[in-house]
Amino acid sequence: MTVFGGKLSDCIKVGNGVVNAVSGLGIADPGLTRQWYGEPDDLIRQQYRFQAKKLNGTLSQVQLERFWCWYGLRALELVETLQKDPAAACHVLPDSDIVRAEVELIRTTEMVVTLDDFLRRRTLLAQTVKADHLTQHLPASDLTRILFG
Repeated sequence: MTVFGGKLSDCIKVGNGVVNAVSGLGIADPGLTRQWYGEPDDLIRQQYRFQAKKLNGTLSQVQLERFWCWYGLRALELVETLQKDPAAACHVLPDSDIVRAEVELIRTTEMVVTLDDFLRRRTLLAQTVKADHLTQHLPASDLTRILFG
């Protein structure tokens, strides 16, 4: 069985639900091919939370939870980047909680090909920020330079 989708479609939670439902049916795992791409285990999550506390309020709790939800194990990379470079916590757009370190991670790991791809699929900015606000602030932001050089 394969369950797939994108981070914005809540694939991990759906996958966890399917695994729990199938396990509850008593179906034996043949163990032929077993690979899990979902959230890391609770020990890694605890490690992430411990490291995130060291940021001393640099980011909101909502941002930290979103990091874990969207990036999983890579959230540890974000925290490490922010510990080394606190300036990487600056917001890339006013009224957005997307920070520079996050954009840099997305650039290197998620193959963003257009600005629209970033705004619609990699973040929720196109759905949560008014279009005129994006039009006003995007040209003056470092967002496109970070993403595309």
